[in-house]
Amino acid sequence: MAEFRDRIEEAILSAVTELNEMRPDGAKIECSTQTELTSLDSLSKVNMVAFIEQKVEEQFGRAITFADAALVRDQDQDPFSSVSSLVDAIQSLMDDGDQT
Repeated sequence: MAEFRDRIEEAILSAVTELNEMRPDGAKIECSTQTELTSLDSLSKVNMVAFIEQKVEEQFGRAITFADAALVRDQDQDPFSSVSSLVDAIQSLMDDGDQT
């Protein structure tokens, strides 16, 4: 199970790296599981979602869709508040088998 979570973290951190490549030097975000994402503007969040969907599909050979209500349903916190909360939400989504 830890390996599964590690692979999700790797996919998300890869997406953060890709997002940082688009951002100016003073606006790059830390590439860590503790990184808070609440300060991202809406365009950055849209780009982050696209990168994460792509990276998860590459990592697992399985598509996820953030537009799916299952990602935010029954979450105690906003799944986009931090990298760690995104890992939790995606792991939960994939564990539930809501995506194919």
